[in-house]
Amino acid sequence: MIVSFCGVISYLKCFSHTHTHTHTHTHTVGVICAAQMPEGAWWRAQVMGYYEETKEVELCYVDYGGYVLVKIDTLRQIRSDFVALPFQGSEAILEHIAPLPGEEGFSVAAKSALEEMTQGLPLLAQVTSCHTSGIPLVQIWKTEGEELVSVNRALVDNGLCSWVDCL
Repeated sequence: MIVSFCGVISYLKCFSHTHTHTHTHTHTVGVICAAQMPEGAWWRAQVMGYYEETKEVELCYVDYGGYVLVKIDTLRQIRSDFVALPFQGSEAILEHIAPLPGEEGFSVAAKSALEEMTQGLPLLAQVTSCHTSGIPLVQIWKTEGEELVSVNRALVDNGLCSWVDCL
C-alpha cells in the first residue's frame, strides 16, 4: 500500500517502462487516472470533461495543477490506494492580476514567467479573499536572498499582466 506522495510518484514511473491497459472508464467525469506529461513523467489526474466526438478528456492534474485536453487512450488506470492519498495541489487565482488590456487570456510569456518565477521554489502564499467562483484569491511571494518578492507584483512590473483592484 502506498502511504506517501513520494511512493505514488515512484510507482507512477512504472508506466514509462511497461505497457499497461488503458482504463475502461476514463471517460467518466470524476475518475482519477494516470496521465503522461509531454516530458514523460506520469501524474495523477482527474477527468473533468469528456468529448465523445474527438475521444478526448479534459484533465486536471491533482498534485501539480493545470488543465489539459488529451486523447482518452493515453490514460492509465491507477490503484485505489493512489486515490486515497490526498491531492497535493490546490487551485487558486492570483489576486489583483488580469490579462493585459485587449487580451482574452494570459499570454504565453506571462504563463512562462510565472512558471519560471515559482517552479521548484519554496513559496509563501496568503489567501486574501475568495473569487465569486469560490476559488481562493492569493498573494504569492518568493525569497530572493533575505527579501520577500511579490510574484503578483513582479508579473505586472515586467509588463506581462495588468493590476486590477478586485476581481
